[in-house]
Amino acid sequence: MENMENEEWLSVKEAARIRKCTDANIRYLISNGKLDANKVDGKWLVRITEERQQKDTSSETQVSEVIELLKTELQDTKAELQEAKERANRLEEDLRNASERHDTIVLQLSREKQLLLQDMTTPWYKKMFRRGKPGDNIQR
Repeated sequence: MENMENEEWLSVKEAARIRKCTDANIRYLISNGKLDANKVDGKWLVRITEERQQKDTSSETQVSEVIELLKTELQDTKAELQEAKERANRLEEDLRNASERHDTIVLQLSREKQLLLQDMTTPWYKKMFRRGKPGDNIQR
């Protein structure tokens, strides 16, 4: 206790602020012997050693690095998602266009088939003695 004046002792609240946790967490660490602490006049005073502060600082640095890495990955994932959405939209448009072309081709083939069937069902003599150009009496 004589060294208390030469060392840096913090209140529970100050220790919690430095460690970025709650007062209850500091009290829990004291009760489990994880923190150096003394009770003076009914209040806990906590000593956080320089080594402990360096560990906390390095842990905070690691956490900050991980957070930055995760932010970067999130941005990359968002960009990939946006590209995938744009690709899907282009594919949907291509599909609509292909469907329209398909419908047009089917309609044209149906008309041609109908004309061929009409032509096949017309007797040869009607085709031969027809007035006008061939195909005039066929409805299109």
